Amino acid sequence: MTAKQLRRILQSFVITAPAATWLACGHSSTATDEDAGTDASIHDAGTDAFDAPDTAPQIDDTIDATVYWCDAGPPVNVRTSLCYNYFYVPCGLPPETFLADAATDPEAGPLNRCDQVCAKVQHFDCALLDQTGVQDSKVDAAPEQAAELDGGGSANPNAVYVVCGCSAIGRRPRGLCQPSRSRRRRTPLADHFASMAFLEAASVPAFQRLRAELAALSAPPTLLASVERAIRDEEKHARIVAHVALRFGGAFKAPRVRSFRARKVAFMAIENAVEGCVREAFGAAVALWQAEHAGDPTIRRTMTAIAKDEIRHAAISFRVARFLDARLSSRERERVQNARTRAIARLRTELQMEPPASVVSVAGMPDVASAMHLLSRMQETVWASAA
Repeated sequence: MTAKQLRRILQSFVITAPAATWLACGHSSTATDEDAGTDASIHDAGTDAFDAPDTAPQIDDTIDATVYWCDAGPPVNVRTSLCYNYFYVPCGLPPETFLADAATDPEAGPLNRCDQVCAKVQHFDCALLDQTGVQDSKVDAAPEQAAELDGGGSANPNAVYVVCGCSAIGRRPRGLCQPSRSRRRRTPLADHFASMAFLEAASVPAFQRLRAELAALSAPPTLLASVERAIRDEEKHARIVAHVALRFGGAFKAPRVRSFRARKVAFMAIENAVEGCVREAFGAAVALWQAEHAGDPTIRRTMTAIAKDEIRHAAISFRVARFLDARLSSRERERVQNARTRAIARLRTELQMEPPASVVSVAGMPDVASAMHLLSRMQETVWASAA
């Protein structure tokens, strides 16, 4: 799919678009089928499921996450920093949630499921914090609440802390760290554009890694040149959006990304499917929507330019997918397809949260109904044709 074809498809969604309830998840040894309810929640394994060690519990896609937490209660949001939320989880991790990198670090790191813990917040990733991470994240005061949270008794020995990351629409690098804490009180528009600038900047190392890995696989020079251009685009986007954030009182936070490690082609393909073919492509549709609907004329002009670039980046993702597909086994192709399917489902869950009114009217972000329209149309066309 070329950038021109993708742009024509996405523009049709924006033109034809018509102008949720969160279900608590958890675990209990006494929960009954009637208690659990009949509404199946989205099973969200994300890309970390592929990284899980062989000894980790296997994911059961039939599990209904709509069950009750133990007597100590559900996760409690104890601190928010930019678009990161820190949760105190008095019950400990649910049985089907496990550390994706347990073989490397048995006490902290990415979790295979975020929908079980990241309650009522938009997120793209989550990780278990060890004691050092708790202190560094300035959530060490939360244990003082433990007696009250755990029903008046002492703190549950199974209690843990989990950080839930920013909801993002675009290409995010693996190992992206949360930004430093800001004490400034900001408006929803300031938060929106500060987070957007942060994530635009985070796309730079994501594309840098992609280019290095593609070069190692002797990718065509034209593909490498396209990725190089995307790197420059994202650097430009970060600067532009940072200025917009500053205009509304937001502060740009430079992203920190853990050092890259060599990985198998299958891992590259899964990340590209999730971050590029799904999230980056949907982000291009959202950018087009903002270019049409933002109440602020400066934002409309900004998003018009960004949308053009993001559509080209999404088209690159589909080119990368075709290049990598030829180097995968049939089993690996199935895993890539499953990861993409889960990413679409996860995106649908994230979009159930209504954006603040000012972010819709001024920044032009789609409301829930419009976002669902865009997602459904993409599922019927863009992702169906790429399957």
